[in-house]
Amino acid sequence: MLRRDIIPGKYFPPGYDYEKEQNTAFFLFGFGVVLSFEYYWRLYQAVEDLYLHRDGKLILRENALAEPFGHLLSGQWMFFMPFFLFLLAMAINHYLYYHSAGGCLNLMRRLPGRDVLLKSCAQVSVFLMIAGTLLIEFLYLLYYIVYLLMMPSQCLP
Repeated sequence: MLRRDIIPGKYFPPGYDYEKEQNTAFFLFGFGVVLSFEYYWRLYQAVEDLYLHRDGKLILRENALAEPFGHLLSGQWMFFMPFFLFLLAMAINHYLYYHSAGGCLNLMRRLPGRDVLLKSCAQVSVFLMIAGTLLIEFLYLLYYIVYLLMMPSQCLP
């Protein structure tokens, strides 16, 4: 059977059932992305505020100033907070897994590499935090491009 794990099991503690954690992390990130689409509603309302409706036509208001991009995007990062909190809890859970496994914590501390325990507990969480942050920045870049395309150039702040 072909396994389609995005993150291989070797980055989790040995014998740890990691698939549920992996799926939960990806679900929380995807949920944050879907909720962040609220930005498009805010953008639509901001563009609508720039125009007057007269005789079935849209006329740009005089001296209309578009809402700044940062204001439209304010609070969007909160949709990703459950994802980052879950990753923090995931690292703590990995440490507790070693602690509850009857002597495994002492064994991990005696391994020749001093950072083996730390890597095993936090490596996946840190990687996903960095990857999530980069993906969020890419998403915000796309949002900014859409902002520039939708707003009339004479109304940009």
